[in-house]
Amino acid sequence: MADFWFVRGVGSIKETVTQRSPSGDLLSRNTIELLNLPARQQTQPIAEKKKLEASVSTSSDGDPLDVISDDALQIVARWRGHGLRKNARIRAAWIAQDTGIAPVDFKVDEATAVAPIADAFGKFTLSRPPDGWATGKISDRVLCR
Repeated sequence: MADFWFVRGVGSIKETVTQRSPSGDLLSRNTIELLNLPARQQTQPIAEKKKLEASVSTSSDGDPLDVISDDALQIVARWRGHGLRKNARIRAAWIAQDTGIAPVDFKVDEATAVAPIADAFGKFTLSRPPDGWATGKISDRVLCR
């Protein structure tokens, strides 16, 4: 699984790559982080936007999807903040809904990111399990603390 944090006008500010064994044990976790952000330019306030927007796709730059194909290699949840407080925590929880296999609202995985500036954006990636995806629903619940 790889998580990337991006800031508009700066680019990637943090990358974390995690490898787990098939049983879920942590094999490795590597993080690269930008230590100093460049001087920030003054911007106009953003009116009438949600504090946090999110979309789901099968690639980092693909169109937002309502349906994910069962042969997709990954699910990418992208988020974008608007006027967030400095160092706001963004949390993604992968929840299995109505799969017929897992219990209702079963938490598959969870990850967090920190938004270093008000208009930060990033993504969370979930790789396809070895036995494939279970059929279920995509939820658009997004949390920001």
